[in-house]
Amino acid sequence: MKIAMLVWDMSIGGGTQRQALELSRYLTDSGFEVKLYCVYLNQKKCHPELIGKVDIIGLNNDSSFKKRNLLLSNICGPFLFWREERLISKRIVAIMDNDFDLLNCHDHFAFAPAVLYKKCHDVPVVWMMNDIPNYYDPRFKYGGLKGLLYKLLKLVRGELFRQWWEVSLINKIDRVVVLDNKISDLAGRHLGKEAIVIRSGADTEIFSPPTPKTLGQGRINILANGIFFIWRRHEDLISAVKILKDINYKVHVNIIGEDSTDRQYARRIKSLIDTYGLQEEVNLLGAVSQDRLVAEYQFADVFVFPNYPQTWGLAVFEAMACGTPVIVSTGCGAAEVLTDGENALLIPFKNPGSIAEAIERLAKDNELWERLSRNGREFVLRNVRWDLYGKKMAELFNIEVDHISRRG
Repeated sequence: MKIAMLVWDMSIGGGTQRQALELSRYLTDSGFEVKLYCVYLNQKKCHPELIGKVDIIGLNNDSSFKKRNLLLSNICGPFLFWREERLISKRIVAIMDNDFDLLNCHDHFAFAPAVLYKKCHDVPVVWMMNDIPNYYDPRFKYGGLKGLLYKLLKLVRGELFRQWWEVSLINKIDRVVVLDNKISDLAGRHLGKEAIVIRSGADTEIFSPPTPKTLGQGRINILANGIFFIWRRHEDLISAVKILKDINYKVHVNIIGEDSTDRQYARRIKSLIDTYGLQEEVNLLGAVSQDRLVAEYQFADVFVFPNYPQTWGLAVFEAMACGTPVIVSTGCGAAEVLTDGENALLIPFKNPGSIAEAIERLAKDNELWERLSRNGREFVLRNVRWDLYGKKMAELFNIEVDHISRRG
């Protein structure tokens, strides 16, 4: 079977990008022929340890091309970006081979060229919907006067027209795959699409614990990881650090994540750090290499994932694979599969006090810390691996291609 992967942006090293690369590698090793197409490509920033192992074709690797399109989207308005998106989609289809058996798109914008290709070649499209589109996403819902003004702005800027166009494309997609049950429910409610849940994985050989993995003494080392977006809720973790510092706990936090994706949110976080006087306790590392990421997971005493609302949460399982106990918000998909007190500590979302209490609990209870460290890695080894994700996706691809063949 010949499969085309489509990802809009391969110039950053996020979870979507890792997911597409890991799946491409698994399918290739399993005998599939795979090519990955993208609009933006930067092989130095997008998981360089993986990207060289995949046959990848980028439409443009000029950063000014990406900046121009971001300008169209954020300033000039969705209508103009819609025109640009259609042109880009046509350009992607023009450079694609004509004999693919199936298309697999991995983010919001990538389904546009996939559906266009389907119209020309009548092949099934499987959309890996890591996040529901913004207009249905609870992270972008506002009430009252703010909600009314937001809807008016969407109308004036042409966003409602673009939304109508995107929904018409989504209706032509053959199969939707999601990472957790929350997004599956949203897909059914808002898109009218029955979505199958297939959870992505972690590389348990690369993400592994040091020997020995023990709780540090004297200072609690905390880690958070995620490209900067408002739903990361880093402010909750920083507020928890302030609580702990005020009761004389020695704590240090490293926050990993590219901050250029949402500069306004990044400024808010930096301002909060200054306001609380936590310049010595909180360190923003920005984007890091995979080797540095693994080292940070291994070094940390606790990994905190306060995100809300958040689909899945690959970083949670990478930390667990490294033997690091995790504190996870119930507002993320990862919490669906975890057991409080057995392989994680689950906390209410948007609650800095609960984060502080959970960190203090782990610092005081070495037996609990060791249980979460041990059980967390064992859980990932059994349930959250890339080969399991790849196997389930391959089975789905075979079903969809067979369905199209029988239909023909």
